[in-house]
Amino acid sequence: MTCFPFHDGYSTRRRRLAQAACRVYDGSMNEPGSDRNVAILWDVENVNPNATSEMVSTITDFASRYGRVSVSFAFADWSRRNWKGSDAKLAQESFQLIHVPRARKNSSDISMVTHAMELLFLYPHISSYILVTGDTDFRPLIVSIRRRGAQSIVLCDSKNASEDLLALADTFQDYRDLLADEEADLEDERDDAKNGRTNGKDDTELTKQRAFELLTETVSMMRESRKVPTLGPVKIRLRLLNENFDESKLGYRSWKSFVLAARDAGHVAITPTDNDLVLDIPEASKSQQFSFSEPFATLRDVVVEHAAKSNGKPAPFALISKEMKNRNVDFHKFGYNRFKKLAEAAEKRGVIEVVRDGLDLFAKPAES
Repeated sequence: MTCFPFHDGYSTRRRRLAQAACRVYDGSMNEPGSDRNVAILWDVENVNPNATSEMVSTITDFASRYGRVSVSFAFADWSRRNWKGSDAKLAQESFQLIHVPRARKNSSDISMVTHAMELLFLYPHISSYILVTGDTDFRPLIVSIRRRGAQSIVLCDSKNASEDLLALADTFQDYRDLLADEEADLEDERDDAKNGRTNGKDDTELTKQRAFELLTETVSMMRESRKVPTLGPVKIRLRLLNENFDESKLGYRSWKSFVLAARDAGHVAITPTDNDLVLDIPEASKSQQFSFSEPFATLRDVVVEHAAKSNGKPAPFALISKEMKNRNVDFHKFGYNRFKKLAEAAEKRGVIEVVRDGLDLFAKPAES
């Protein structure tokens, strides 16, 4: 009995490949602890944070949480200068580099979907798929992964990620949330100990007022991007802006009840449609320029001032964090338990640009 049905239309070569896959599958199931296997498919042209060896290994380590990494692909036009250096680092981590010339429209997406579908049918022992992309075109692929009983995990760049794609995934995360900066973290831990915080968690939970402001900010950003801010996409975008958000910790039984409370408090307006609720900025606030200055304004000022003094050199995270504390800006009160989380949130909003050099993180002014 085969591990999946063969079809009469299969070529001899494809039958042999399928039979070999079944033998691998049947054998692997007899090995202890080998029932969790992972595939990584990376759309490099959609998510490309100047891939360093640390960045690549970080994603591989993240995938290992879900099981053994059985196969990993990276899709891009590798002849372009943009990816020079990234290809060698990906190859060192055993990624198979799939060259897709940009001459064909959506050619990278088509190639990635084709490889993923082959994995789904030829290697049924793969239980989790890590998709490093935010492209909405991969929604049908996630549906296919779900139908095969596998798990889908999306790593994205929140700047260009599709809320519709993330809504279908079993879990999603911005790639920035995986990166670490040991020196800045040590500085934060010393500050936590000085102020009696445990792991930076005592006073990082969002207040209702700040959560309402975050909701208004999210709706405003989606409107500016010409997206329709309905309930589901707004929650996904809000969580990308601040992963600490949890409506239940604020005393609300559901996401909808939180949104209704924000409406009653005058932070958003709601227009019912046939099958959803559309959020907007209240009429009284539309004429005002919407912005939440702190702590992002001070962060931007520190980074700009450092660049001016150092001939444009990026500022180390530890230095920025220390300077912000000198200016009496406590980012914990805004819902961030580490400075790195604040910097990531600022980059998502276009306030600064994060630069990585090995394990160290720096910030420079965002390009206008």
